[in-house]
Amino acid sequence: MPTQVLYKKNQKNNFEYIVIKDHANYAGQGQDIVCAAISAVTNGAVNFLQLHYKNDCKISYQPAEISIYPQNDNPESQLCLRLMFYQLENIANSYPDYLKIKFYELNEKGNS
Repeated sequence: MPTQVLYKKNQKNNFEYIVIKDHANYAGQGQDIVCAAISAVTNGAVNFLQLHYKNDCKISYQPAEISIYPQNDNPESQLCLRLMFYQLENIANSYPDYLKIKFYELNEKGNS
């Protein structure tokens, strides 16, 4: 299964959540350039959010999954999420078999 980016936006076009999960499986461990690109973009954005907007986003880590839940519509943290999302879209356009982006509703337990 490729890496998936699941997201939902509100009526103001702001993110309610972004979940990045699973492995790209483009190549073996240590050789997977798609996974490396996804990780670099995601980890850079998450590090920035945790450093500058730690009260504006709830971020959780699980094996092969990062979940970002904005706690408000702060335009600066939303801009960071848009930038991350745009970069992930670029990767998905270049490697469509290994990264899928879709609007998705999660149930109350966070499962699809």
